[in-house]
Amino acid sequence: MTDYLIRGAKLDGRHAADLIVEDGRIAERGSHDELMAAGGAYAELWARQANERREEEETDAEIAE
Repeated sequence: MTDYLIRGAKLDGRHAADLIVEDGRIAERGSHDELMAAGGAYAELWARQANERREEEETDAEIAE
């Protein structure tokens, strides 16, 4: 089983994240930029969430037409 914990905040328009816990251990730690550059679980989850948000916005736009 894999668990992810992302602790973060959006300050001054920038994302901040502290760590990712995977299988009970700290797997990644750093700022948003550092975690994105590492290309690990954080980057994957962030990209997936961004894609889902984009798809929702496209669907909403189609409905509004």
